[in-house]
Amino acid sequence: CQPFAKCGDGLTVFPEQCDDSNAAPGDGCSATCKVELGYKCDDAGVCSPTTCGDGVVEGAEMCEPSLTPDGGCTAQCQ
Repeated sequence: CQPFAKCGDGLTVFPEQCDDSNAAPGDGCSATCKVELGYKCDDAGVCSPTTCGDGVVEGAEMCEPSLTPDGGCTAQCQ
């Protein structure tokens, strides 16, 4: 048997980016099991805030201003 993706079951299965067992917005993992901007989530569904501008691309960040010399990165790391 292979696991299948069912958002809200607490298991992160592709194509889910996270699964924190709830549908509450603003806690890092959305109701559609996508990592929310400003957060990173581990495989256990535990999400924590990220810091844009710290030089580390993580979570929902697409870039870091200090690592993008051409200026193509916003202050929100997008």
